[in-house]
Amino acid sequence: MAPFEDTLPGHGLVFIFTPVKGIQGTSSAQHLGLFNLTNNGNSNNHVFGVEFDVFMNQEFDDINNNHVGIDINSLKSYVSHDVGFWSDDEKSEKDKIFKKLKLNNGENYQVWIDYEDSLINVTLAKLAQQVN
Repeated sequence: MAPFEDTLPGHGLVFIFTPVKGIQGTSSAQHLGLFNLTNNGNSNNHVFGVEFDVFMNQEFDDINNNHVGIDINSLKSYVSHDVGFWSDDEKSEKDKIFKKLKLNNGENYQVWIDYEDSLINVTLAKLAQQVN
């Protein structure tokens, strides 16, 4: 999203699952190349996506300008969360601390998207960092 620190980033990116190859009528910028003004939110889209978004768009009810969202047929995320990770520094689960990461800081990240049935887990870490 931002190859170098302190540069104007793109709006974000979305990793999508679709039932067919290719999507018609997409738009860039805040639509992330996934939808456009007229087809966003259409239940006939049959699209599932994980968005990594660095702009806060009021029309999509974004929680902030640095979040991961789960999108179903729309860029209004079904659920979204700040970007970061739970610290493994603490011994007990209840004492773990959420450490925020900034998606457009010029650093490279790696992402794992694991799913089974209706459960999805998105894990993000700095490139080459070990993840449990």
